[in-house]
Amino acid sequence: MKLYGNNEADILSQVRHEFDYGYSSVETIRENRREDLKLYFDAEADDSKVRIRTIFQNHRMLMAIAWANRPKVVWKRRRAGDYERAMNCNKAMKFDHKEMGMGVQDYEMESDRFLKWVGIEVSDGFSIGKLHPKICTVDALSWIPDPDGWPTINSHRFAGFEVKMTRADMKKLGYSNIEYTTSQDYTDLELKEKEANGVQMVSDNTPNKLFDVYIHFTIIDGKKYRIVTNWEKSYILAFEYLKPVLLEEKEDESEVPFPIALKYYFYVKGRPLGLSVPDLNRDSQSAISKLFNLYLAMAYRNTFGGDRLVRVDQLLDPASLETPTIEGKDIPVVQTAQSLQDIIYELPRESTNQIPTNMLEMLKQNAESIIGAGSIQQWMSGQNDVTLGEAQMAQQNGNIQFILMENIGV
Repeated sequence: MKLYGNNEADILSQVRHEFDYGYSSVETIRENRREDLKLYFDAEADDSKVRIRTIFQNHRMLMAIAWANRPKVVWKRRRAGDYERAMNCNKAMKFDHKEMGMGVQDYEMESDRFLKWVGIEVSDGFSIGKLHPKICTVDALSWIPDPDGWPTINSHRFAGFEVKMTRADMKKLGYSNIEYTTSQDYTDLELKEKEANGVQMVSDNTPNKLFDVYIHFTIIDGKKYRIVTNWEKSYILAFEYLKPVLLEEKEDESEVPFPIALKYYFYVKGRPLGLSVPDLNRDSQSAISKLFNLYLAMAYRNTFGGDRLVRVDQLLDPASLETPTIEGKDIPVVQTAQSLQDIIYELPRESTNQIPTNMLEMLKQNAESIIGAGSIQQWMSGQNDVTLGEAQMAQQNGNIQFILMENIGV
């Protein structure tokens, strides 16, 4: 492992210092997001309640629109004789795009930027056999950013990723010191994230056990490097000098880019991870859910009745009270009983009629407008007074949902 004249102890010290600085800026935000994933995307089933999924609906809408409107670059002919050459270039480009799995990678990147603030793709070398770059999407919750960096990666002094790999993969990549890699237990929040994604946790003591490593991009003496360490950052597993390629990079190595692409949903200065759909819709979804279920409880009580005081000794069949019906029923009483008011008394309950009936609609509009989209744009309008243009827009956006899933692999 060539360190290009650098001291290993100094390198590890710089990695640890930059990791601590970056981690402190995103630790709390990442914990909150893992809580969001559990709370809003894996709601426990409850027949007595309805889970309002505003965040899911808005995330799906943004994904569909972004996917349908993504830029498509193609080769075009310049003269009549260039037609066949342009067609061949397009076929080669489409083949490479599919071979690299860019449809899936781009989909994951778009999903992450809406749900987890930012989508991240990293170039991980070049495939000699297939003759194309190797691109992979990295989970935004594993990213350690430079808190002072801007939306473009070129403004970052460093960037890191917490990843898991098998030792077999490390060996294949030529890593050193792999015997010092360790496997960390999942934190409670990481377990919640896996539960939210439907992952059943079992023992990972298998021949392909995953070990924790840290990949760090940084600048040392004006040159850029990719450094891989064990989880404790006490041993260097790999050290790669990012060589300049273009003439301007050779003249000024600060122009050499980190092989990382960032795509934000909404960047905010001073907030390395920006904003996401859950950040904007969390409070609206919670309020809508509570109010919706309040009205549901009111309807249930109005149908089946509330709590009652009953003189059971006056009933011929006391068990009949345990089987309420929607239509109502006759309950026989003893002949010596007086009026019905002497037998059953329904307890008064607090009325919720003071809640405005349009409050739910107001909250829905708030959740929609905060991301710049009304209900008609979310193909959810059920009103009869929409214009033809609005109806056509709703139908068009509705079709986008199906187009999205059909084209991920292209």
